[in-house]
Order: sequence, then C-alpha cells, then structure tokens
Amino acid sequence: MGAISVKRSLLCTRFLLPGVVLLFLVVATVLPGIATAQAESPVTAVVLSQALNVRSGPGVDYPAISALQQDDCVQVVGLHRENGWWQVLLPGDSLGWITGGETYVRLEGDVQTVPAIAAEALAATPMATAGSSIVLQPVTGGDIYVVHPDGSGLRRLSSGIDPALSPDGNQVAFTRWDNDQNGAYGSLWVVGLDGANEQVVLGDIPQPKSPSWSPNSDRLVIGLVEGGRLGYEDRCSSKYPNEPIVTKESPGKDESVRLVVEFDDDGDLDYKFCYTLLPRPFWGLGVVELSTAGYEGVPSDLFSYGPTWDPLNDWHVVYEGELGLVNLDVNRDATWALTEDPNDRSPVFSPDGQRIAVTYWQNDHYEVHTLNANGTGRARLTETPLSALAEQRLAGVTPRSYNNAAPAWSPDGSQIAFVSDRGGQWQFWVMNADGANQRLLFPEGTLAGLDVQYKGVGERLISWR
Repeated sequence: MGAISVKRSLLCTRFLLPGVVLLFLVVATVLPGIATAQAESPVTAVVLSQALNVRSGPGVDYPAISALQQDDCVQVVGLHRENGWWQVLLPGDSLGWITGGETYVRLEGDVQTVPAIAAEALAATPMATAGSSIVLQPVTGGDIYVVHPDGSGLRRLSSGIDPALSPDGNQVAFTRWDNDQNGAYGSLWVVGLDGANEQVVLGDIPQPKSPSWSPNSDRLVIGLVEGGRLGYEDRCSSKYPNEPIVTKESPGKDESVRLVVEFDDDGDLDYKFCYTLLPRPFWGLGVVELSTAGYEGVPSDLFSYGPTWDPLNDWHVVYEGELGLVNLDVNRDATWALTEDPNDRSPVFSPDGQRIAVTYWQNDHYEVHTLNANGTGRARLTETPLSALAEQRLAGVTPRSYNNAAPAWSPDGSQIAFVSDRGGQWQFWVMNADGANQRLLFPEGTLAGLDVQYKGVGERLISWR
C-alpha cells in the first residue's frame, strides 16, 4: 500500500518546485513510512480526458491559461462551491482552475479537506463574460437577428444558415448556399456581432451547414455534403427497390412504385418497376482554420449532422451520427459512440461542458432531452401535459403532442432556450436547465412580424452567449 501511495504522488512531481521534489525523494528514501503518510494527505486531480484546459477563474467564461494532458496529476488547493470547479497548483506556484466533472478528472484524497474559495475572494478577478446577446434565425436560410435576452435591441444582422455566436461573443458564423448553382455549393461566413466586417472564410463547399466554434474561437467544424444522391432520381429495374425511400430529413414521406409492362425487342413482355428516389446526400464533417482558411476533412459517419464543440477540450467534438451521438477527436482522427439512440438529434454542449442538450425524436414529435457529457444521466425536459391532450380530444381534435426542439444554453448554463409549437404556432421558449419554469423567451410582441418555423432538418435557430 505504501509503494502505491508513493508512486501516485510521484505522478504530480513535475508540477512541484525542484526543491520540493528533491526533499520528497530524500524523505521517501530515508523514511518511507513518513513519505507515505505525507503523500496521502494532499488532494490531487488526475486528468482522464485527452486534454483539459486550465482557466484563470472557475468557469468557461474565464480565459484558458494552460492545458493538462491525459494522466497529468495536479494538487487541488481550493473549491468554488457554486459551480464545483477546483483550484489547482501549477508549475511556478501559479494557480488555475479546472472543471470537477467526473468525465474529465479523478479526484484522489479526502476532498472534504479542500478549503472553499468564497465568492467575494474572487471579486478581484472579474469574470470575462462573453456578453448577453441572443442570435436568432426564425426560419433557416432567412434573415439573422440579434436581440438582448430581455427582448430589447432587436436588429437584423445578416442572412444565411445556422448562425453561431463565437465563445468570446464577438463574431457570428453562418453558411450560405449559392443560388446560381442550384444550391449545390456554398460558403462559410463570419460577421462581427455589431454587423461590421462581414466576410467569406471559405467558398465552393458542397452545401455547408451547422458551423460550431472551437473553445478558443480559432476554428470551426462544419457539416457538408460528401457525395450521395443530391437530387430526385428516376429509376426502372426488373427488381422491386430494396433501398429506403424514406429519409431521416423527411420522415413519413413516401414515393410510389409503378409497374410498367412493355414489349422487349423479341416481342416478349418485359416487366419493370419504375420509381423516383428521394435525394440522399451523404453528410460529412470538416474543420476550418480561421487564420489561414485552411480546410481538413475529419472522420465521420455516412450521415453526420449538427457538430458541437466541447468548451473544455479543443480536441473534442460531438455530432449526430447514424446510430446516435458520436465522439470525435479532431487531433487523432478518431471516433467512438457516445449514445446508441438514433433519435438523438442536434447536440449542443452546456457552457461548462458537463451536459449536452439534444432534440429528441419522440415517436412522432420532437422533445428536448439532456444527458451528461459521457452519455449517462438522460433527462427528458419537455412533455405535453395529459390535460392538454384531453382538451384536444374534448374539442373534437385528434390529440397530438407539442413539438419542442432546437435547444440552446444560456451563457451561465442555468437556462435552455428552445422552439415550441405548443401555442399553435412556433415560438421561442425558455426553461430552467432542469426543465422547470417553461415560459416564452421574450415579452409579447418582441418578434412581431417574424414568422418562426422549425422544419426538422437539424437547423440551428438560437445561439446564446
């Protein structure tokens, strides 16, 4: 037991001062029993993820000041109880903060001995907030607007597809499809939140969409078409079609199969099955470096949608794959399953990187679910009350559940905005992060004249920083 304790403590020696390391080695050699006792007293954090940002304060709104690698071990010297972030000792006796999420670190030692850092003690280091703006797109591909959370200051920003606010709150990324090429190609754009300096980052991309920012706002991961059937296609065959004619993008749509009888060149009857196949493009992912406009494809499924970048780890992206949510390491070009439920759509990380919100296909309608960053702890946040279904039946209307979709986290992670058709038309709603207190996001009349629509193609209608 003593040998194991000394070995674990030695994992942290590269983060101690040289004199402290030398003293430890001397004590470990001469008095191994004392060294073991001393080694067991500090609380340490061992990094479990590939990499972990160290920030100047307790939260993702603080800038990253360093980074730890997998299996690195640091001494824990404080706890911010409000959000569970740990203060750690870095080389040179400098201090930093890391998340306390079990997905990212393993704590060793008696955590009850770690002193709490009072909120007032942090006042000398004001949080670098990323602003309090919401970027809206009432209809995908249409105008993009900026508004304050209280509904004030509504203004048009630009137009495009899937707008996304950068983590620093200064820029908005979006895509456009070229009308003169029948939408076959498009481009990636950024614009300042104030509307200034709108510019194209990369052009001639096959139908780009869903840009998502890296934690440092220096890269974007996007979805794009990588082959497949881009338009409707007429076919005739001697065999009945065995490929699906219902796509994920248009659930419930069907195409009829026609039996055609003709005479062949020998005068014999020839039977053919003729039908029209729906478009079936293959969707992949790529990473764009903003400083150089360089593009690099990354591994993905045949159908990959809605990537979201982990705010704590600049190597980690989660996207919607064919069989559920998928983890992507953009540095190692590796993927592995996060969930095994193909009904998980449009994932989005919480600001602290601990939770993921998804649009979930609930049999015949959409709901908002959340789950831990490691795929556990699923919670359903929205559901149509039974009383509302009963009222519909009494009114002679076939009962249907409301749709709730396109979640977006507030900057502090305490709320989730989404769209819902529960009022008879699509509107922007908001709720607490646990699903409580569901209400309209803006005061009545804030978006007067703007028609909100959700078409179920994984579009992003809300980005909040």
